[in-house]
Amino acid sequence: MDRRRIVEFYLGPDQPRRTLRGALVLDGVVAVSSALLLLLDLTDGEGPIWYAVAGLTLMIPCAFTHRRWPLLTLLISSAAGVPAGPAYAYSAGTRFRAWQPTIPALVGSVLLGTPSLLVDPTQWPGKKLDLGALLFALLIVFAVIVIPYLLGMNMGQRRELLGALRERTRQLEQERLLLIREARTRERGRIARDMHDSLGHHLSLLALHIGGLQVNPRLGEPERVVAERLHGMVHTSMEELRDIISVLRQDDEETAVNRRLTAEQLTAMVADARQAGQQTTLAVHGEPRELPMLGEQAVFRLVQEGLTNARKHAPGTVAALELRYEEDMLHAKISNGAPGSTPRLPSGGRGLAGLSERVRHAGGTMNAYRPAHGGFVLSAMLPYDRPAGEPVRAATTEVDEMLAKIGANTEWVEPRPRTALWLVGLLFVLTTVALIVIMILIGPVE
Repeated sequence: MDRRRIVEFYLGPDQPRRTLRGALVLDGVVAVSSALLLLLDLTDGEGPIWYAVAGLTLMIPCAFTHRRWPLLTLLISSAAGVPAGPAYAYSAGTRFRAWQPTIPALVGSVLLGTPSLLVDPTQWPGKKLDLGALLFALLIVFAVIVIPYLLGMNMGQRRELLGALRERTRQLEQERLLLIREARTRERGRIARDMHDSLGHHLSLLALHIGGLQVNPRLGEPERVVAERLHGMVHTSMEELRDIISVLRQDDEETAVNRRLTAEQLTAMVADARQAGQQTTLAVHGEPRELPMLGEQAVFRLVQEGLTNARKHAPGTVAALELRYEEDMLHAKISNGAPGSTPRLPSGGRGLAGLSERVRHAGGTMNAYRPAHGGFVLSAMLPYDRPAGEPVRAATTEVDEMLAKIGANTEWVEPRPRTALWLVGLLFVLTTVALIVIMILIGPVE
């Protein structure tokens, strides 16, 4: 028999493996306390040696079988007068909720346990007892067996209730997340349709008009070049719009097809900015490494946002783009100098807010600040390995209230080793007091 089967046999069915150490400590305390009580009775010289040896012999298997066969262990310990009877009664009560096996087991334990407490084993043959002593012994046995058993039943029912509440809460939480995901999918689908119908229509018309300008014979060569460049920008905008709509229509952003950052794209972005008259530099340090999808999208949008802000708020300055591939993350930074006398265009700050959220969703951090010499710096640190995102949690009154009630009202129901040890100790004290009282009251009887 391997170790796993031994542990399963000792703990009983449907018991978590994490309770093994606590079960060993608890059973050890019970066994040692029972042995001390039996040895104390033996040293007083009031009982035969064979009676104490029999009690110690039966106590060992009871300590290892009360979780597997609780009712049988309770009957044996009651008949043998093992002091650990209250602990075994409590253990049996936590494992049985039906009254069919409970009533016969309790009646048998009381009937078998009464003789062991009522008379001295050396005086069993021919011992005469009055009715008062018998009723008193029955009362003591009831107190040390039936009451612990009922307490165990109550604790077992509370554990089952707590488990049912937790399972119900888990199901409600899953249903809530499914409803949230469904609502988000519907909302994203609506946004995708609106963008496709509105922006797609206007971009198509814009591309059509620019195409008409390209074939206009009255345009000069410089104007034709500008029209061709505008047509390329509109085409790029339409591709980005299709990518965004594809993301909105995907349930998982990680699997969506979206624009990814490549060296060719960076070079093209810098070239487009230079052709538009914006002074732009690009510096790459370290060996380029691949980022996750969300990280590459964040860097792509960071470069776009930095170039756009430099054109709007600091025209005529140099936009310096720097990519530094470090050991565990990419450091992307784009900066521009202080603007001249040209008045700045108004800014709502929403672009930076959305970019910060995108970087944070990719597992990185973003920093935007104005240095002391003027200008503006936009930087981000993005890891190569994106950490797992947290599940979406929204406010749902029913589930949140249930979670609060479970945490507030059933926290004390959790079985704790310290509480169990105190309860066992209290039961042993009561058992010891009962035994002393019985010995004092019944001892002088001839």
